[in-house]
Amino acid sequence: MNTERFLSNHTLTLAGHLLIAMPKLSHSPFDHGVCYLCQHDELGAIALLINQPIAMSVADLFFDQHLKTAKSFPYYPLLIGGPLQRERGFVLHQQTGAWRTTLPIANDIAITTSQDILSAIAQQKAPQDFMIILGYASWGPGQLEYELSQTNWLIAPATPELLFHTPYEQRWHQAMDDVHFNLAGLIEEDGHA
Repeated sequence: MNTERFLSNHTLTLAGHLLIAMPKLSHSPFDHGVCYLCQHDELGAIALLINQPIAMSVADLFFDQHLKTAKSFPYYPLLIGGPLQRERGFVLHQQTGAWRTTLPIANDIAITTSQDILSAIAQQKAPQDFMIILGYASWGPGQLEYELSQTNWLIAPATPELLFHTPYEQRWHQAMDDVHFNLAGLIEEDGHA
């Protein structure tokens, strides 16, 4: 996406796109981060990191929440969504079902924050593709646009394949490949990645 066009047209939203952290963010919470933009408007932006799993599993969370899981509940890690409010949980999922607190974003992707979706996931009833994420990242008015102008981030379309089926440790490299970014050239120019 052309950053200059975006900066000159404040009505354009990047919600539903990915932010791919450039190597210059390596000493930040966004090191090799891939963020899914949930909201982007004149008030700022909110995003969830989608490639930073932690040791705690979804089953551990369900146990802490006193939710009974199906007998053969598979292993899913919890993810850290950003540096803010890590006690707050979000379910990023393909939009199926009718949950109490769901925000549709783009391309049949939604975020739900209500307990009813956790109960359904615990019983393996819905949705099939999901991530449970703790915390988020946000930018104030104009802040993300400034960071984009400083080439801190690349913008890429979000695909269900990358969101739900690409292994977490491969998402940053896959997102870079998807936008045909020449990381080798950057390494030669800067001396590091």
